[in-house]
Amino acid sequence: MATRRKASRSKALQQANSRRMLLENLEGRQLMAVGPQLVGVQPNEGELLENGAVLHVSPRELVFRFDDASAIDGRTLSGIQISRAGTDGIFERAYLSTDLGTGGAVVVDFAAANPGTSGNGVEIRFTQASRSDTSLPRISVSGQRLNIEVNTAPGLKTTAQDLIDTINADGVASKLVIASRLRGSPFVAIADTVPAGQVLKLTGANAARVSTNMNAGTALQVEFLSQQSGPQGRGIKIEFSSRDFGAASPPVVSVTGTTIQVEMNSNSRFSSTAQEVIDAVNSSSAAEQYSKQSSLSEWPAMNAMICRMPSDAAAR
Repeated sequence: MATRRKASRSKALQQANSRRMLLENLEGRQLMAVGPQLVGVQPNEGELLENGAVLHVSPRELVFRFDDASAIDGRTLSGIQISRAGTDGIFERAYLSTDLGTGGAVVVDFAAANPGTSGNGVEIRFTQASRSDTSLPRISVSGQRLNIEVNTAPGLKTTAQDLIDTINADGVASKLVIASRLRGSPFVAIADTVPAGQVLKLTGANAARVSTNMNAGTALQVEFLSQQSGPQGRGIKIEFSSRDFGAASPPVVSVTGTTIQVEMNSNSRFSSTAQEVIDAVNSSSAAEQYSKQSSLSEWPAMNAMICRMPSDAAAR
């Protein structure tokens, strides 16, 4: 009886050892199947970074440490990318906001899929065609350009929502641009009003910006964008004033330190328009060092009188 018990125990130990060896072998094969293992990231000051760690001082150097058994191919190092986050914790992306010529009925935002300055310069180009298939636009990607063909056929006109859904559902286009609706109705037809043939560029990644409607209501939104990215572009102030120039005359732009002064014409016959303010700032060699200006909305109401406005707007 004792002999049988010893034999049973011996057999059970052999089976357990066999299972343990099998598990160890499987574990070894699994480790061999994965790539280099990141052990830690060491900033030039302080402890190793852990997932979710927040630094309050920007590191000047980051050392990525991999396990000793890893063989790193130097040609793949470009796969490590670091992007700066804004003050709200969101990575700042290049973007473009426009009403697509609808007179403010809808405003669509196009943001670069990749955060950071690499998204600056992404292009969007619209064309028009009359088709009998669907209201959805046809899109294609060529390098850094997103080509969009909208349908102008009666009853099948492309809407803002058609455009947004098509871009975001496309596996290639959505890696370049993310589309969203800022305001207005998603069902507004945009086919007849898009800026066909023009090239629209995404800009403003990691740059200070401020927008205002110039007290002209929802029909206008003008944006001031710092030419300098990062903290250097913050603290710029834009001051508006107006006086009667006595005749037709463009706004006068001057710069003192980091303050841009824009003096507009309040003459009842020749009041300054939004486009004149945009042109004056963008053509000023002094102001251009600090800020460039663009209009979110490109439609006739953009020429609304804008003498009535806040005394200043500070770029955040």
